[in-house]
Amino acid sequence: MTDAYVHFRRTGGLAGVPVEAQGQIGELDLPEEVRARLRALASGDVEGSDGTAAPDGFTYVIRIERGGVGRELRWTDGGLPVELVAVVRSLGRLARPVSPER
Repeated sequence: MTDAYVHFRRTGGLAGVPVEAQGQIGELDLPEEVRARLRALASGDVEGSDGTAAPDGFTYVIRIERGGVGRELRWTDGGLPVELVAVVRSLGRLARPVSPER
């Protein structure tokens, strides 16, 4: 079975520079517990939030695709589930700045 593909995007913050990371979950330099949580996200065990971002706060978007089916989840700093903090931090370390127009 092909591993899921993840696309992470963080926007907002004081500087307002969006960053992105993406790739096959098994090929990214991530701790195994983070990989397991991302695979669980693909299965639908966590929902996104409609929270409003605080001024200078971050918004996180994780899109998971597997077998032609995708899920896109969105959270703000205040609405990020505690079990996803390590996921967002790990993906954030891999992320690189991108053009704001993307």
